[in-house]
Amino acid sequence: MAAFHLEMGQVWGAGRMKMRHRRIILIAGYSVMFQIEGKEGTAEHCGISAFQEWIKSNGAVLLKTDIIQHGHTVSDRIIGERLRAIRVGARLSQDEIAERVGLSRTAIALWETGRRGCSLKRLGDVAEALGISALDLLRQEAKTRSGSVQLEERLLTLFRNVDSFSREEVLRWLERRVETSVDQSNRSVVVSRFEADLMETGKLQ
Repeated sequence: MAAFHLEMGQVWGAGRMKMRHRRIILIAGYSVMFQIEGKEGTAEHCGISAFQEWIKSNGAVLLKTDIIQHGHTVSDRIIGERLRAIRVGARLSQDEIAERVGLSRTAIALWETGRRGCSLKRLGDVAEALGISALDLLRQEAKTRSGSVQLEERLLTLFRNVDSFSREEVLRWLERRVETSVDQSNRSVVVSRFEADLMETGKLQ
C-alpha cells in the first residue's frame, strides 16, 4: 500500500461522490484524531494505517491544509492541565477515573503531567468519564458542564457561604493570582487550586 504523509490540519476527501471530508486535528503516536464533515462537534479516532487505508480504498485526495482552529496544536502539557483541573473540579481521584475506563492510575497520572499515558482513543474514554468530549480538550476556551462552568458555579457558591471578611480575603487572593497569570487558558487550573486550598485547609495560600 502506498504511504500517505499525514499532518494536522489536512482535509481529505472528494475522491468519490457523497464522500464526507475528514479533517485531521491531532496525530499522536500511531493514532489519528479527525473530524468528519457535518459532525464538527465530535471527533473520531483510528490508527494511522487505518486512515491511510480509508484514503486508498475511497480514492480520497488531499484538498487543503487548514490552520488548526481547535487548540492551535495544543501541547500535551495543556491537555494534562485541563484533565487535572476538570477531574479535581468533579471531585474524582485518579484511581476512580482509571477504574471507570479500565486504565491504570499511572496512565492517568502520565497524561496529567503532560506525558502520553495511553492512545488517543483511550484519552477520549478518559474525557467521556469526566463528562466532556476529547475535542473539548483541544479547544483553548473549552466551557463544559463538568469543566470551567461548573467550577465557576461552585466557586460562586463557596463565596456566598463565607463571611464578609473571608470574602475580602478571597478577592485579594484572586487578584494576586490574576496578576501573575500569563495565560488565560489556564484559568480553570487556577480556580481548581483555589478550591483545593479553601476546601482542604480552610486557608488561602
